[in-house]
Amino acid sequence: MIANIDLEKKVWQLQFQDGTWDVLFGKMLVIGAIRTLTDNVYFTLLIIAGVIVFAICKFTVVRQRLGKVRYREKRMKRQQWAGLIFAGLLVGTMALFALSATGIVLADFSNVIVVVFIIVVFAAVAYYFDYWRFVIIGIVFGVKEIIWQVFEGNYASYFAIVAGSIMLTAGIWQFLRFLRKYPKSSKEVPDAIVQ
Repeated sequence: MIANIDLEKKVWQLQFQDGTWDVLFGKMLVIGAIRTLTDNVYFTLLIIAGVIVFAICKFTVVRQRLGKVRYREKRMKRQQWAGLIFAGLLVGTMALFALSATGIVLADFSNVIVVVFIIVVFAAVAYYFDYWRFVIIGIVFGVKEIIWQVFEGNYASYFAIVAGSIMLTAGIWQFLRFLRKYPKSSKEVPDAIVQ
């Protein structure tokens, strides 16, 4: 057992240093923009495929290198509470947006609510995972939404392609760096308990 809270935090955050989250959201931005520009529904399938590849990569490539870690009860309770807060924010924001879209309340602020909803969701995820890069990702998605609302034409799609490409490139670089830093061992990686 490892009696070190700082070490626990490092071990927890280690799972986010593989770049796969950046690759996932970068691909979503780029493919989503291309889907908008081409009006081709098949690009939506590529987004779904990207999520599946992300999950496979997490549970095979990354898991094989880091093993499985059981965290202390305090951290797990914190994550559970954060999950409940996230779910509450998600449901509440969606309800508020639905009411504004139907004109019942805040009808003039529906566009603002969409942007706030995006940033709040990503901020809640950042808190839930204790990894604040998700806030930056949320801001990028929020800025894309603002551009889409304010400017006519395809400016939001062009922004998404540029921002997504940067995110995708950074994620791939992180992933390759992760593979070099944590090469696959011929031995099975043992599970660990962080207490």
